Amino acid sequence: MCTLIVNPAKAAPLTLNEFINLWDNNPDGAGFAYVSGKEVTIIKEMKNPAALHTQYLEVRKRNAHPIILHFRISTQGNVNLANAHPFRVNKGLIFAHNGVLTAAPYDKEKSDTAIFVRDILQRWPADFDTRPPYIQALNYIAGRSNKFALLNRHGQATMINIGGFHIHNGSYYSNKGYLSAYDANPISSAVDYKYPKALPPTTGTGYYSNCKAKPKVTNERENWWKY
Repeated sequence: MCTLIVNPAKAAPLTLNEFINLWDNNPDGAGFAYVSGKEVTIIKEMKNPAALHTQYLEVRKRNAHPIILHFRISTQGNVNLANAHPFRVNKGLIFAHNGVLTAAPYDKEKSDTAIFVRDILQRWPADFDTRPPYIQALNYIAGRSNKFALLNRHGQATMINIGGFHIHNGSYYSNKGYLSAYDANPISSAVDYKYPKALPPTTGTGYYSNCKAKPKVTNERENWWKY
């Protein structure tokens, strides 16, 4: 189920061996995002993890901000660059996701994350990642199983459901996909998972007041998408 990574500037760079393991465990495309000038740049790759690693190291050497990386294993939609993460929300913000958004409408071509970005995030204010009500809404949407990461043009990285991440060599990982396929056992990942102590309220007045999509929030988490 994909691997999402937040790689702070002071953390150790990911090694080629870790890249290969991440790719082998998640073979349906990979990418990373970084701050470049007043924008966030995204680089994606479908065939060559070593080439992607070379590009990543070049960026890491000269970049003083966090880098968001993602390695995909498909659960919905085509296996192509369009469905590889990270996704662009706007010029100054990107989004990446580990998990399955079960409330997303099914589309044989687009992934659940691609639909979420198009139908929800791109309708929110451009700086929603700095507004507490929207962060609270993302925590509600993520629940206990999904993990989100955002990076804006100011170099601010935001992790949603941070209790589901663990630290390895200074970076935050959504699971142990950097290990070999044998060692990255899903049972071990489940044992290590730390559930958040509390979830946001289940009634969401005002969360979506500035966007066209206004889901009706109920006690059934899947209903938030219905609008």
